[in-house]
Amino acid sequence: MQRHMQNISFFVIISVLLGCAFFFSQLTNLDQGESANTVTPDDDEMVDDMPACTGEMSQSEEEACYSEAVQISEKLVNDAVDRILDMEANSDERISFMDDQFDWEESRDADCSYVYGQTDDTLEAGIRESICLRDQNLERLDQLEAFYCDWFGEGDCLASSAQGE
Repeated sequence: MQRHMQNISFFVIISVLLGCAFFFSQLTNLDQGESANTVTPDDDEMVDDMPACTGEMSQSEEEACYSEAVQISEKLVNDAVDRILDMEANSDERISFMDDQFDWEESRDADCSYVYGQTDDTLEAGIRESICLRDQNLERLDQLEAFYCDWFGEGDCLASSAQGE
């Protein structure tokens, strides 16, 4: 009976270890293979799809509009970060870049929280905070695109730099 329990324990331990190994191998494969299988969205097109929020809207409509703009701009920034990470093979450079990105996010959030705190009306404060987040995200997107072009100089950069001239 004791021998039977040892065999079962052995198989359970082996199963758990194999499961963990499979899980980590899938994460590694995802990081390596994902860049070759994805299509990079046209960031200019997505920026153009961002809603145009105007003062002609009611406050609640304006708040919803800016909230959507923040979501789109955050997605664009995250896509640009992923695009850079997909190209960077050096793990130390990847870590350094992510540290910089986390620092930027903390700074952006602190700046925009300050903007929120400067207005007594919570609805208006939310709108101003959303405007701050959207604007800072779009500035960071431009910066990330410049980093990408400077560091990797892919074909996408040649087309966008020719348009900018």
